[in-house]
Amino acid sequence: MIDMTHYYEINDSEGQLVDLVPFCSDWCHEQWCRDNGRAYEGWNGAHEHPYNDECENCEAVIVGVESFVDA
Repeated sequence: MIDMTHYYEINDSEGQLVDLVPFCSDWCHEQWCRDNGRAYEGWNGAHEHPYNDECENCEAVIVGVESFVDA
């Protein structure tokens, strides 16, 4: 099963995207924002990604598309 990643976007002072923080769920996204003093800016999920990643909040493995194909 391919997981759908949620992201928190970090932008620089000019509004350019500089980093994406990955999450396994919207709940983890919201919890991470609360724990880190960040504004939760709404649902940002259902993103496919090529390789496995780790949820920044709970450390669960988020399975990527290439990992699923290679299985």
